[in-house]
Amino acid sequence: SSLPISSVSFRYTQTLSEKLFINTQKIKIRPFCCFFSAELLLLRFSKEREMNKNIVSVIVLYAPEKEVLYNIETISKLSHKVIVVVNQCEEEILFQIKKSTPNAIIIKNECNIGLSKALNIGIKYVLRYYSNEIAYLAFFDQDSLPIDDNFFDRMLNVFQKEEKVGSVGATVVDKKGVSAKNSSNVHRVETIITSGSIIPVKVLQNVGLMDETLFIDYIDYEWCLRAIHKGYQIYLSDSKMRHNMGDVFVKFLWMKKPYHRNKIRQYYIVRNGLIMLGRNYISWKWKCKHLFKLLYRIPMYFFLSDDKKTTVKNIKDAFNDYFTNKKLYAKYQY
Repeated sequence: SSLPISSVSFRYTQTLSEKLFINTQKIKIRPFCCFFSAELLLLRFSKEREMNKNIVSVIVLYAPEKEVLYNIETISKLSHKVIVVVNQCEEEILFQIKKSTPNAIIIKNECNIGLSKALNIGIKYVLRYYSNEIAYLAFFDQDSLPIDDNFFDRMLNVFQKEEKVGSVGATVVDKKGVSAKNSSNVHRVETIITSGSIIPVKVLQNVGLMDETLFIDYIDYEWCLRAIHKGYQIYLSDSKMRHNMGDVFVKFLWMKKPYHRNKIRQYYIVRNGLIMLGRNYISWKWKCKHLFKLLYRIPMYFFLSDDKKTTVKNIKDAFNDYFTNKKLYAKYQY
């Protein structure tokens, strides 16, 4: 079934140049000896441009540091276009993005509407204006940085080699030096994180957009499990990406886990975790594993908290919110 694209009011700034081109003035072609080298160089650039035309990247910004400029510039070199959806950002940083990234399109929201809704705004924009030009969408957080030069090439190979692929994700190397396991080979998984993932346009139109009920946490897990329910497969590639997995890594009991000190994030992690347990298209195997995670996360948040009163209130609010709106949360919404 095709995805209904509702009318969305976009406020965006289109940067100076809308065309990727080769500055031929910088290529000095010497007679005979360099003719073939120059020709091969042109063919290589042409091939890269052709690959870039297949992918538009969507990046969501919320109070980013200046390092985001390098991240966006790097991603833009791998993409046909970069859609930057802004929940909150300093004007100076936005000005620098326009200046340094010619193929970026900026969509500004009036306030922080959440990660899932911001992603959907970017997706809807791409589907409206570029669905006939591209085949894939890529997604990145503001602190994510592809490490490999052929970052997308490896991931696109998975779509060519495997059948019914819904999404392919990147192997995360945390900025604190913690690397994901099983990062040397492409393998099938249940879930991947949104950042560094690629989803074909046709798959998005079939599976649907991101669940806006979730606001920030579990967005990626929910979409992957929904895609699996519809018959697609999820893969993790060997393309590597630097990404911040949490504020800090802590050792709780016998486990070393990423820990979010932000109390609001803790609220969403607990509430959305409960929402996931109530979705009927998610397997019982996944729910059992996830229930175990919730059972250690809640006491971890309490014992490691520097403000236990606020932590207890947020966890209590998460349970109250879920059980008050249990029927509403039973289905995904976009």
